[in-house]
Amino acid sequence: MNLDALNALCAVPIFTEGRTHIDTLPLPFYKDVTLIRAQSFSTLPPVTLEFLSTPTGLLKLDGTREPVYEASRRGTLLINEQTLVPYLTFIMGAVQTEEGSLRVVEHFTDELFTGAPTAAARKTLQRLIRPAQLTRTGDKWSVDAIVLYGAAIYQTQLEVLPDGEVNIIDEQLLADNLPIRPIFLE
Repeated sequence: MNLDALNALCAVPIFTEGRTHIDTLPLPFYKDVTLIRAQSFSTLPPVTLEFLSTPTGLLKLDGTREPVYEASRRGTLLINEQTLVPYLTFIMGAVQTEEGSLRVVEHFTDELFTGAPTAAARKTLQRLIRPAQLTRTGDKWSVDAIVLYGAAIYQTQLEVLPDGEVNIIDEQLLADNLPIRPIFLE
């Protein structure tokens, strides 16, 4: 991986030879786009940034969904029953706010929590979290999914267009003030 290409997308050059670790990860919902996770050990604490490698160049994930949409324009998006939920998980996780990222969840795990949840919080999440329900109508997908955001859990209706654009059609708060661990980009 060319560190100069990564540094060109950063405010200051932080990736240096011998002090950078790079992982390249395939994305099942793209034919020709990969995720690059670059960790710089030239800073304290170490900084991890993510990039998308497309057929026409690199894009830096910046906390918005625009780089993902641009990758979909540059590459080949593969949306089907097997790749739709991973795509939603990826694009929603790429969006960062003060509350953290949005997360599509389909299975309950203890890793969702900050510390030990109360028995009531555990029971609530175990009852509410379920696999996403997918419906295809023409060239669009409708998804009924459980989404975590901040300290809340929502039942969310999403629409995914053929170009990969994701729209939240409706959301219903199911529970709030839960000890859910937020996820932030570094």
